Amino acid sequence: MSPRVDLVEDVGQILLTEDEIQSRVAQLGAQISADYAGRQLTLVSVLKGSLPFMADLMRAISIPVRIDLMEV
Repeated sequence: MSPRVDLVEDVGQILLTEDEIQSRVAQLGAQISADYAGRQLTLVSVLKGSLPFMADLMRAISIPVRIDLMEV
């Protein structure tokens, strides 16, 4: 088993707070919902790093959405 990594210790500088990121994701979700209303929307995530962001974005979108995943 690998030793546990302290992710907080590895951060040199915080550029955006968690609240700022959540607020922007909500804004993006609302904008995408408006722009794609009545159309089919597919979100594509490049595994693995973007999956947590895509999950948050999907929850912020109010229209039906499909997802696809890509491994590079």
